Amino acid sequence: MKGENPFTLTFGQKPVEFISRTDQIGKIINTFDMENPSNMVYMIAGVRGSGKTVSLAVIDILPKFDEELTVYAYEKIWSELSELDRKIVYIISQGVNKTGDIRESLGVSPQLLNTYRKRLMERGVVDGSRHGELTLALPRFEEYINMYCEVTI
Repeated sequence: MKGENPFTLTFGQKPVEFISRTDQIGKIINTFDMENPSNMVYMIAGVRGSGKTVSLAVIDILPKFDEELTVYAYEKIWSELSELDRKIVYIISQGVNKTGDIRESLGVSPQLLNTYRKRLMERGVVDGSRHGELTLALPRFEEYINMYCEVTI
C-alpha cells in the first residue's frame, strides 16, 4: 500500500486566513525590544507569495538577529575554536569550500584536515555532508566572521 505524499504544492493558492501584517510585525518588534522577551524565536510561515520575505524586510530584523547571534552564541563559539579551527572556518567563510583547496591554503596534510573537519562537524560549525566539500553550518556565521574576526593565514 502506497501512502499519500504529506507535502503539497501551494503555489498559486490563496492563504487560508488573512492577517494584518502591520499588527504581526508590531508584535514581533515589541517582543524583541523587551528586556526579558517572552519569545526568542518566531516562525513566519505561509503559502508562497503571501509576504513572508516582505515582512522580514519591513521588520529589518537582520541587524537585531546578527546582534543576538553575536552576543549569545557566536562570540562563545569563536572563542572556543583552536587557532587552526579558526583558520579553517575563516577560509570557508571566504568561499573556499573544496577540502583540497582548504588544505592547500593552509599547507596541512589530508589527515590533519580530516581531524579538524570531524571536530568542527561534531560541534555543528561546519557541514561536511557533501564529499570533498565543507560549508558553514551556522546561519549568518560568515557575516559574523567577516565583521568581527581577524585571522592570519
